[in-house]
Amino acid sequence: MGPVTLGLGRLASCLGRHDESDEYLDQAITWARDQRATYQVAEGLLYRATNLVRRDAPGDREHAIELLDDCSTIAEPRGFGTILRRIVRARASTT
Repeated sequence: MGPVTLGLGRLASCLGRHDESDEYLDQAITWARDQRATYQVAEGLLYRATNLVRRDAPGDREHAIELLDDCSTIAEPRGFGTILRRIVRARASTT
């Protein structure tokens, strides 16, 4: 299931509240790391990257690529297929 802040971050991003989304997603990632919930860490990194692409401020796309790389590092060895497919789509939006 994961932290509530993950859902709040996704919602805030959809509403265009990108700074607020970033805060929620950062909290979700921290919680997931503390709990050693690797799927939720990968999910949080993915949604944070997607939020940065949507915000599109200077440096956001580069940071999004770094987050997607971190996400891949977690998802690939564990076979998180859904996350891996979403990473491919997210990478396409960073170019």
